[in-house]
Amino acid sequence: MRPVRHVEDRLDPVRRLWLPTGGTLLRAGAVAALLSLAAALVYLEEPAPPGGAVSCPVPTPAPSRLPVPAGLVGVPVGLADPAALAVLRAGDRVDVYPAGVVGPALARGALVLEAIGADPAPVLYLALAETEALRVASTDPGTQFRVIVLAG
Repeated sequence: MRPVRHVEDRLDPVRRLWLPTGGTLLRAGAVAALLSLAAALVYLEEPAPPGGAVSCPVPTPAPSRLPVPAGLVGVPVGLADPAALAVLRAGDRVDVYPAGVVGPALARGALVLEAIGADPAPVLYLALAETEALRVASTDPGTQFRVIVLAG
């Protein structure tokens, strides 16, 4: 049978804490410098080049009103639903229906030239073919319209 040893009888070597050597200090310093540089690049703003030119491409906002394309006519249309202005922008395509009437569209694929948030009722300025413009204009004067926004 083996003799029982007590904790005080252990002969393990004493572990000493060693200071880092020159190479380790150099690597740690390089890592700290690179992290500091990366943080500075993230948080510092690059000054604009002279003349106000911007070096990176910035998206330009869509114009608020488009010109009437050749071969089409511009027609203002009163909207029945003011919430439609929240999703409509110049350049969108819509189908136009008279509000409260079930039937075919008066205009299909009409180009939105401008969306105007008028006080009593919102208005869309649309580019339509002449025949569609005549159908829309021939409705009763107080007629409001509903639109369906087309994809694309």
